Amino acid sequence: MSDNLEHIVRELQQMGIGPAAAQQAVHLGARTVEEAVGMLFSEDRVPAAATPLTAAPATAASLGAARDGPWEEHFSSKDHGRPFYHNPTAGITLWDEPEVHRKQRHQIDVEVFSVPLPKVQQVHSFLDKLLSLPPQLQPLGADSRPSTPSTSGLSPVCKTLLKITTNIVENPAAEKFRTLKKSNATFTSKVWGIEPAKLCLLECGFVESGDAVIFPSQAPIESLRLAVARLQAVEEGLEKDRQGHERSQSGESSGAARYQKEVWHCGRCNKFIN
Repeated sequence: MSDNLEHIVRELQQMGIGPAAAQQAVHLGARTVEEAVGMLFSEDRVPAAATPLTAAPATAASLGAARDGPWEEHFSSKDHGRPFYHNPTAGITLWDEPEVHRKQRHQIDVEVFSVPLPKVQQVHSFLDKLLSLPPQLQPLGADSRPSTPSTSGLSPVCKTLLKITTNIVENPAAEKFRTLKKSNATFTSKVWGIEPAKLCLLECGFVESGDAVIFPSQAPIESLRLAVARLQAVEEGLEKDRQGHERSQSGESSGAARYQKEVWHCGRCNKFIN
């Protein structure tokens, strides 16, 4: 790939476009960033989950705004809290988190939780993968039925993970919360058997010990606080979205996303996001 094409791919990735989508645009013949954005955001193109989803026609101003922000983070109730990102200035909505937003979010967590940047990045990486799991790969809830779009909240995996981490953060001296048995069917099916959730626990300080997974008494608790804060933020975002859905049904204005005729729309730019 020539230097110019590599430059285009890098510019697209800095705007939050996934590497596969960026390379696809180049392979399709884009020779400028503007051409690539035009291809990826074409109205007649059916978007894939890993690629940008909606945008206003690309202009020099909107490209600059998309690259530098401001970006807003919202959560899709239909997908149990999968994050999506909206740029109100450029009128662009993306699944992939823009690099500028990710760096800001990670740096804030470093300062707030006193956790080294590499660990912040790893914990967020596993949680983001968990939040992005397709609904069909998520374990069902206690009633063995999938959630409906109007009532969907955190997935069973995230709910269980949030409960585990919150118990320890709120009761750091309680030994019973630090030991998780692999023989426990709920723990195994909803957390330990789900790779991103398992890796998140290990990154936060849990260790395997025979038939148990233990959070050692001497292990620092800051990474657990980070995980709790992230999952709680998603839960709160979903609650706001649920309230917005109820308002849209009653004829009032909606929140960050609204459900209409089996299609979820971004409440900011009114374009579909999935």
